[in-house]
Amino acid sequence: MPQLTPEDAADRLGIADENVEVFVRLVDALRTPEARDAEVDRLRAELAAVDEALVQAGITYPLGARGVRDLGGALRMAREDEEGADDA
Repeated sequence: MPQLTPEDAADRLGIADENVEVFVRLVDALRTPEARDAEVDRLRAELAAVDEALVQAGITYPLGARGVRDLGGALRMAREDEEGADDA
């Protein structure tokens, strides 16, 4: 049985074309336990930096991945509202 490539996996998972390159890099970064641990540590540090930036901006809840998703959703809604206002 042929091995599934990261590109094939991205396709099967329905990952958007613009995100496939990031997905492939993430898969490559997780190929060995040591690489996986290093990548998890790097991502945790990145998320901690985002949390710190949120706190410094006066946003204390929610932090972590949920906070990033919530802020992303708020940004999308604001852009949609702005586009709707431009169309009116």
